[in-house]
Amino acid sequence: MAPLLVRHFRRGNGRMKKLLLAALCLFPTALYAQTAYAPHLPTAVEFSGGPVATLGAITGGSSYTNGTYNGVSLTGGSCTGVTANITVSGGAVTAVTLVNAGAAITQTGAVGCLTSDTLTAAAASIGGTGSGFSVPVATVSSYSWTPPTAVTLFMVDAVGAGAGGGGGQSGSGAGGGGGGTGSCYTGYPVTIASGAVITITPGQPGTGGAAGSAGGNGGSTAISGTLSTVNSLAGGTGGNSGSAGTGGSGGGGGTPNQSSGAAAGASATSPSFVNPWYQGGAGGGGGGNTAGNAGNGGGNGPWGGSAAGTGVGAGAGGGRSCQGSGGRGGDGGGSPTAANNATGWGAGGGGGGLTMAGGNGTPGWVRIRY
Repeated sequence: MAPLLVRHFRRGNGRMKKLLLAALCLFPTALYAQTAYAPHLPTAVEFSGGPVATLGAITGGSSYTNGTYNGVSLTGGSCTGVTANITVSGGAVTAVTLVNAGAAITQTGAVGCLTSDTLTAAAASIGGTGSGFSVPVATVSSYSWTPPTAVTLFMVDAVGAGAGGGGGQSGSGAGGGGGGTGSCYTGYPVTIASGAVITITPGQPGTGGAAGSAGGNGGSTAISGTLSTVNSLAGGTGGNSGSAGTGGSGGGGGTPNQSSGAAAGASATSPSFVNPWYQGGAGGGGGGNTAGNAGNGGGNGPWGGSAAGTGVGAGAGGGRSCQGSGGRGGDGGGSPTAANNATGWGAGGGGGGLTMAGGNGTPGWVRIRY
C-alpha cells in the first residue's frame, strides 16, 4: 500500500493527493499503521470464549452403566477439547472431575467455552447405555499467549461482549428493549517486550431476558502483559423488559463514548470515536408500547442498527457492533414472537415482542495481527 501511495503522488493524481494529505493531517499515525505497516502483517491469531475453570451442578441422567470412566470427551456449545473423569453410580452420573480445560491455542488462536454452554458426553464413552447427563460451564479462565520473540509490534482488533435483549412484558402489552454492544478496537497498534506473555480475556455474552426480565450484560474484553496501554473494552448493557404497558428501554453501549439505550419506541443513535482506533458501543432500541411501535438498535458504522419487530408492542432491535449485527426485535400485535439472537462478535440481542423472550448477545473477541 505504501508504494502505491507514492506512485499516486508521482503520477500527479491531484484528487488523490488532496485526499491523502487530508488523511495524513487528521490521522497520521493511523494512516501509517493501516497502510505502511499492514502489508507486513501476514499472521493473525483469534481468541473467543475461554478454557473451562469450573463446572456447575450435574444433571445425572439415568440408565447409565455404573463405573469410573477416565478421559471422557465433553462436548457442547462452542467448547473444544474438554475432557473429564466421570463417575456413574446408581445409573446416574454423580461426579465429573475436569482433566483438560480445552481451548488449546494453535497457530490461528483458540475457540473456548462460554458460560452459557452446557456439556454432555456420548453414552458410548460412559458404559454404552443411558441418557440425560449434562453439566453447565460455570466459569472460564483467560488465555496466556506468547508471541514469537521477534514480534515487538502488533495490531489489535477486539470488541467487548454484546448484551441480551429484554423480554416483553410478562402478561400482556409491551415489548422489550434491545441489548447494547461492546466498545471496540480496530487496527490498534500495540508495542510489546520481546518474549512477553500476553493475557487475553474475551468477554462473555449476555443472555436474553425471559418475559418480564431484563437481558444480561455483556462482559468486558481485556488484554494485558508487558505491553503498551490497552484499555479494557466494556461490554454492552442488557435491554430492559416492557412493564405496565410501556416498552422497555434499550441497553447502553460499552463505555466510553457509547450511545445510550433508547427510550420506549425510539431508535438508538450511533456511538462516537475516542480516537481513530477506539470506538464506544452502540445502544439498543426502545421496545414498543401497548399502542406503539418499537425502535431500531444503534449502529456502529454507516449501516445503522438492527431492525425492530413489527406491530404494536414489538421488541426493539439490538445494537450493531463493529464486528457483528444485532438481533432483530420480536414481533408484536396478534402474533408475538421471540427476538433474534445477535450474530458475529460483540453485538446486542433483540428485545422480545409482548410476552416473549429477548435474544442473546454475542461474545467478545480478540484478533492480533503481526
